[in-house]
Amino acid sequence: MKKFIKIGMAGAVCALLYVPTVNAKVVNNTSTPVKQVKSTHLRTFKNTIAFLEKKLVAARPEQEQPIETTPRVAEITDFFPKDTPLLVSFNTSSETWGSLNRFHLFHMVQQGISQLIPKDANINFDYVRDVQSWLGEEVGVGFLPKVTNQTATIESSLVVVAPIRDMRRLQSLIDIIEQDKSKVKVKKYKDATIYEIDISPAKTEPVTAFKTKSIPTKLPSPEISEPNTLVIASLNGYVALSFSAKPIERLVDTKSANVGIIGQKPEFKDFTRRQGTQALYSMYQNPYEYMVLFNDLIKDVFKSDEFKDFKGILDSKAFKPEQYKQYKSIYSSLAPQPEGLRFQVQTFLNPNKSKSAKIEDKITSRMPGATYSALTGSNISLQWQTLATILSASIPEFNNGLKGFRELVKLATGLDFDKEIIGWMDGEYGFFMYPTKGGFFNTISPNFNLGIGLVVKTTNRNLAEKTLTKLGDLIKTSTNGEVVAKNIDIKGQAVTTWTPGKDSSKSLFALSWVDKDTLIVTSGSGAMADLVPRPKAPLASTYNFSNATSSLPYPNQGYFYVNTGSFLSWIYGFVPQEYQSNEYFKVFKQAAGSVRSLSATTSKINQPEQLGEQFDFLVTLAPTLKQTSSSITSH
Repeated sequence: MKKFIKIGMAGAVCALLYVPTVNAKVVNNTSTPVKQVKSTHLRTFKNTIAFLEKKLVAARPEQEQPIETTPRVAEITDFFPKDTPLLVSFNTSSETWGSLNRFHLFHMVQQGISQLIPKDANINFDYVRDVQSWLGEEVGVGFLPKVTNQTATIESSLVVVAPIRDMRRLQSLIDIIEQDKSKVKVKKYKDATIYEIDISPAKTEPVTAFKTKSIPTKLPSPEISEPNTLVIASLNGYVALSFSAKPIERLVDTKSANVGIIGQKPEFKDFTRRQGTQALYSMYQNPYEYMVLFNDLIKDVFKSDEFKDFKGILDSKAFKPEQYKQYKSIYSSLAPQPEGLRFQVQTFLNPNKSKSAKIEDKITSRMPGATYSALTGSNISLQWQTLATILSASIPEFNNGLKGFRELVKLATGLDFDKEIIGWMDGEYGFFMYPTKGGFFNTISPNFNLGIGLVVKTTNRNLAEKTLTKLGDLIKTSTNGEVVAKNIDIKGQAVTTWTPGKDSSKSLFALSWVDKDTLIVTSGSGAMADLVPRPKAPLASTYNFSNATSSLPYPNQGYFYVNTGSFLSWIYGFVPQEYQSNEYFKVFKQAAGSVRSLSATTSKINQPEQLGEQFDFLVTLAPTLKQTSSSITSH
C-alpha cells in the first residue's frame, strides 16, 4: 500500500500547489525579447520534490534503527488561527490505507501500479523507509488568512505541517541540508528553528550561438523573477514547510498565543470527533476568508498579460466575498466504511440563512426494483426559485439569459414557466431510468429496452391538469393532428397516452394520476405498464438500494442513486462484439463491475448553535475475491 500513499499524497499536494504564472523572458535568434509561459509555482514544486527526495535518501541511516517516539504535545490545529481560509489534512497511516485492500477495485489498482513499474527499475527513494518511518500519521496543508493591507501570494500563504515520530531522523535531514552553508540561512524565531534553503538547480552555461554580425555571441539565460526557496522549520515535535518564512512565523505566533485557534471552534471539534482517525483526507474551509484570499491568489496566478482574457471572469460578482458571509464554514472528508468509500460535505450557515425542502422518501416505492438510476427530491418549484435567485444576483449574464429563456417558453407554449410549468411541482419528485421492453425507445430499436419516468407529487392538481391540457393541445396543433392524446386502461389504471396517429403501439409518452396528488409521466404506455398500479418489486425494498442508502442520513432531501451493475450491463449490450474480447475492455469491465452502486443525498443539520446542510456520497464496492486474497501483501 505504500504506492497508494505516495501517489495519493503527491497528487493531492500537487493539486494544491500547481498554479501557473508567467515569470520568464527569453530571446529568439534575432535577440528580440519574447514572452513564454512558465509555470513558476510548478517549477518550484518539482524542485522541492527533487530536493527533498535527494536529501531524504542521503539522510537515511545505514542500518535500521528502533523508533524513538517523540511525544506529541500539540495538535496540528493548534498552529492555525480560527479564521484560516483552508486547511486540508491527509492521512498517511499505512494501516488505514492498507484496509482498502479488502475492496476488489483497490486490489486491482495496486496490481496495475505494480505492473507499470519496470522490474529492473532502480528506484532509490522509498516512501515508507525514507518518510513514513519517522513522520507522523497526518499531514496538514493550509492557507493562512490574508494580512490586512498586504497582497497575498502562494508563497506568503501556503504552509505544510506534520508531526514527527522520530526527531533523530528529522535532525539527520537537517544536518545534511546544513552542509551547504552557501545555500542555507538559519534563524531562530521564538522556540522554532527556521531553515531557508535555496533549491534552485545548478546554473548551466549560457548557450553559445554562431558568431555573425547580426546575432549576439551568447543568448541570455531566462530571468526568474521569484526566488526558488524552500523553508523548513522544526517546531517542537513538528516540522513545517513553506516557500517563505513569513507563514511559518505566523504559525509560531498562533501556537504561542494559544487563543483563537481553529481547533477551538465547536463545529470543528464535532467534525474531527466524527471523522476519528479513519478519514483518508478531510478539509476545512472558511468561505468568506477563502474568497478574500482567493481574489489575491488568483491575481498572483494570472498576473501576466498572457491571461488578460481572464480579467472579465476574475471580476465576476461570483467571487465577491460578501456573498459568502452567510456561510460559517464548510467541511469535507473521504473515509472508508464497510460498504465502500464515503465522501461527505457539511456546510454550516449563519442563523436564519437555511431554507430547504423536506422529503419523506415515499417516492421510491413508485419506482421498479431494477431501476438503473434515480434522482429524488422535493419541491422542484422552490429549488428552481432559489437557484435562479442566487445565480441572477451573482452573474448578470445569467440573469439576462434567464429572462430570454422565460420569454422563449412563453412565446413557444403560451405558458408561464415559473408558475404554470413547474409552479405546481411542490411535493416529492423522482426522475428515474429503468429496464422495460415497452415504450417509445423500444420502438426505435428492439434492443433499446429503456424507460424514463418522472413521478411528482403536488398540492395543486387543478393547476397541473390545466397545464397538461394546454400542452396536449399544443402538441396536437403543432403536429397538425398527427400526434393525438388517447385515454386507455392499463391494469385498471386510467392512462393518457400520446401516439402518432392510430398506431397506439408507438406511444411517445404517457401519464397517469396514480393517486389524488401523484402524477407519473413515462416514455410511452408500454413503459407505464411496468409501473401501474404499482411496481411488482419497488426500488425501496431492494437489497442493493437499501445497502446503498441505509448508512446515509435520514430524514433527508432526496437521493441520487445508480445501480452500476445493471446499468453497465445495459450499456455493454451496445458494445460491438469485436470489442467484447479485447483484453483492455475485459479489465475495464472487471474494475467497473466491482463498483456495486453510487448513492448520494443532502440533509439538514439542525443542532444547537449548528445550522446547515450536509451532502453525502457513497461508493459501494465489492470485496476482494477470496481466490486472490492470498496474493495480497502489505507494504
